[in-house]
Amino acid sequence: MGCPRVRLKLELGQPDAHTPGCGKMVVEVDVSSTASPSFRGRGGDDISAELAAALESLLQGSSQQENCALNLTTLSIVHGKSCWIMYIDAVVLSVGGNLLDVLSLAMKAAIADTAIPKVEVSGMEDDDDIPEIEIDTEETWRLDSSSIPSTVTVCQVERNLLVDPTEDEEACADSALAVGVASTGNVVGITKLGSQSIPHETCKDMIYLAQATGKRLLKQLRLAM
Repeated sequence: MGCPRVRLKLELGQPDAHTPGCGKMVVEVDVSSTASPSFRGRGGDDISAELAAALESLLQGSSQQENCALNLTTLSIVHGKSCWIMYIDAVVLSVGGNLLDVLSLAMKAAIADTAIPKVEVSGMEDDDDIPEIEIDTEETWRLDSSSIPSTVTVCQVERNLLVDPTEDEEACADSALAVGVASTGNVVGITKLGSQSIPHETCKDMIYLAQATGKRLLKQLRLAM
């Protein structure tokens, strides 16, 4: 795997109108041109944007998958008026495997390790008042990151299945799947990579390998935290 650096920053802000009871998150990824020649110029910008979008999707989950995402309601402070905005900045300085896979694990660990200060809300005698918020930096709490899934990418190279492929291995692959896996081993999303079709039995084997690998990695990460 590569060695990304993930930094989280929290700011007070206003929730979006369509999700008044939730906090917000912004994910940015910077893939350094020193990590690989293919990341220089426009190529690096495109990869960074794709990775950031994939990580945001992983955190937000979908309406079909319950308890498989970050619960943004815990970042709400005053309904419709105030919330925490979480900025997640990831920098990739080297590449030793699949970027999305390692970034998903690093992001999950960083969220679990982030201390969020408690707040005191006053000045809310009626709904039209602007809340006054006092931050208590000495008393903190942490988000529950246990429901955040990770991504496991599986490549097929001839008759072999490879997990966490390097850039060279991906270039040689006949096909690939990026599988979102929850800590229970349940699949929360599948993205087919490349244009070649995948035989049904091979696809099943790839998903099973991703499930087993993802469940094991998330268990190891949980024990390490």
